[in-house]
Amino acid sequence: MDIRYTEQWTLATLKAVINATVKSAKVDYFFEQGMLSCPANNQYSKDTVAYLKQLLGRDIEYSRGHGTSDGHWAEFAT
Repeated sequence: MDIRYTEQWTLATLKAVINATVKSAKVDYFFEQGMLSCPANNQYSKDTVAYLKQLLGRDIEYSRGHGTSDGHWAEFAT
């Protein structure tokens, strides 16, 4: 199972909730990692936004949500 969480939690919080929920089962953790973050003010983010703005010809808006650690970009009809 792949479980992702937001900055309101930590990896320890998530594991505590999982372990408390399935007290009668053994939980094996095969891979775990803290949250990946890509702040808007780092150079990679700034370069990506500049490229997308040039490509799309409009301002780029950030949004928040759960997702994979790689970027997904889509242009939605407005």
